Amino acid sequence: MIFYGMRTFVKQLGYMYQTALCGSCQAQVRQAVIREWSWFTLFFIPLIPLWKSYFVVCPNCGKKTKIKKRDAKSMIMQ
Repeated sequence: MIFYGMRTFVKQLGYMYQTALCGSCQAQVRQAVIREWSWFTLFFIPLIPLWKSYFVVCPNCGKKTKIKKRDAKSMIMQ
C-alpha cells in the first residue's frame, strides 16, 4: 500500500507595520502576514513543492485575505 497526499505548511512572517480595518469584523488591528506552502507527500515525506500563497490574517476573527508576494514583503518591511 502506498500512502500519498498533500500537506500544507504555514509560517508566520510577521505583522503588518500599520493597523488595518478587517473587512469581516470591522476591527482596527495589526494583521499577521503568513505564507502557506503546499507539498506533495509520499509516505508522509514532503517531496515536491506545489505552490506558495501569501495571506493577511485578522487575529480577531481569523479571516484570511490572499495577497501577492511583493505586497507581503512590503507590508512587513515598512
